[in-house]
Amino acid sequence: MNTLEGRIRALSTFQSMSKVSLECGDNLLSCIALRLPDEMGEGTPVDIIFKETEVALCTGDGKDTSIANRIPCTVISVKSGVIVSEVLLETADGRTFTSIITSDSLKRLNIQAGSSVTALIKSNEISLERKKAHHG
Repeated sequence: MNTLEGRIRALSTFQSMSKVSLECGDNLLSCIALRLPDEMGEGTPVDIIFKETEVALCTGDGKDTSIANRIPCTVISVKSGVIVSEVLLETADGRTFTSIITSDSLKRLNIQAGSSVTALIKSNEISLERKKAHHG
């Protein structure tokens, strides 16, 4: 699982569904949440959680897709497998997370360490967890 630290910027709720705008370093993300806890509101620090398999990659800016969450990244490393490959990504502000894509896609897009890519994450594939207070 990928986890990035963020903060709720804004939210709008209708019945039990909320559209949540998130600040994640230099990037603005969004997610759709069902039954968001009452204690989570604007300004709440959160962990932004999503599966590696839910991170699509493209070599352009990704603007010609319906996916709202687009994070420009540099590929740090690639572990290529027979069927799937694991791609370690880093954002401009130093946050890292992983994408797992098919090895065929890795080859077709010619993705390798040092490549510039855009990570695409569907809003409904992100979940939130209230940031735990650190003691010490």
